[in-house]
Amino acid sequence: MFKKLRRVFDFIAKYLEIFVQNFCSILLTVMVITVFIGVFYRYVLKAPLSWTEEATRFMMAHLSLWGAALAIKREEHSSISFVVDKLPARVRNILDFVVIFILGYFSYFMVISGYRLASSTGSTGIFINIPMSIPMAAIPISGVLMLFFLFNQLISKVGDK
Repeated sequence: MFKKLRRVFDFIAKYLEIFVQNFCSILLTVMVITVFIGVFYRYVLKAPLSWTEEATRFMMAHLSLWGAALAIKREEHSSISFVVDKLPARVRNILDFVVIFILGYFSYFMVISGYRLASSTGSTGIFINIPMSIPMAAIPISGVLMLFFLFNQLISKVGDK
């Protein structure tokens, strides 16, 4: 039963990772193009576009938070590996679980608080007339992704023991 659950979660995590990676790649590409267009219009044509900076800021919010979820999936989040690598295996395993639970708590907080923030924001962007809930949605969405990836790591680590 546990092995089947682990296989299902690994399968979902694999394709979710591919989706998040592709989304971040597309977002980064669009962001670079938007910045290039903004710089070109401002300095070459001397006719600055008002929307490019705001659009880039919104994309950056999504890119950084979705990228953080991807880093958690790949276990590339901030850690002090030169210290952890010198610890005994048992202590490292305990520390892995502690890190998963701390990151899980933070991710849960992101989901709850981010949802409240995104759903209570009634304003729109200044230059781009989109609801502010769209850029704010990056917080709870990335929190859900982080929770899923952390749960998958937890299942894998428990299954390895």
